[in-house]
Amino acid sequence: MSFVSERQKEGDVTFCFSFPGVPMSSLDRHRVPLCSSSKITVHLSLLCLDHAFLLLPLGCSRQKGGDVTFCLYTLAHEVLIRIKKAGICGTDMSMVYKGKIGDLGVTFPIGVGHEASGVVTKKGKDVTHLNIGDRVTIEPGNFCRRCDQCLAGKYNVCPQSSFHANVALYPGCIGRYFQYPGHLVHRLPDAVSDEEGAVVEPLSVAVHACRRAGVTAGTTLLVTGGGCIGLLCLAAAKAFGATNILVTGKT
Repeated sequence: MSFVSERQKEGDVTFCFSFPGVPMSSLDRHRVPLCSSSKITVHLSLLCLDHAFLLLPLGCSRQKGGDVTFCLYTLAHEVLIRIKKAGICGTDMSMVYKGKIGDLGVTFPIGVGHEASGVVTKKGKDVTHLNIGDRVTIEPGNFCRRCDQCLAGKYNVCPQSSFHANVALYPGCIGRYFQYPGHLVHRLPDAVSDEEGAVVEPLSVAVHACRRAGVTAGTTLLVTGGGCIGLLCLAAAKAFGATNILVTGKT
């Protein structure tokens, strides 16, 4: 990764971050104030290597001199994960090939992915439940932890929730590294493989569906669609004790 600075007008300097194989014209330009006799330190958060929006400016501090220095660091409540395995969701395919998912449009270059497992390589000082080297999976839905729904334990319906499949707002996890809030990162048991850890999120959808449907021993049910979610619903239903399961699909 390299950067160039361009003085646009008196008092401003624009930093353009370049990456191998990514055209400069497609990258964001980040502007910070710069006086002729000032030294700027730009603080950046390492979000996701391999993506064009790798660096997110968090602020800047000023000292004497005329140099510009860059500081990369992990936020206190976040961890940096080296991705081992990642799943490709239908939403990812739609964003890449159609440039949108439903009414949500995206701009290129984008980083997709919200199903992944990996290894913790760095962590912030406030993250106490994880250690460097832990094998983990991510929970892609973020929430405020302050509203009535969150305080009642129903954070999945938090009105302030955000989801990391929404690449118009957040970079995805398909890349070498991914930085993410620590409370949404969960340690994997040794018996769970990296591949299995990458599909924990879609598996949670299947488990939730079985609970909502009241699947128990001896249940007969129909699963419409034989994709990833449908097959995981089949596996979850069998684990819940269902005995007669029919799966329909296009092929």
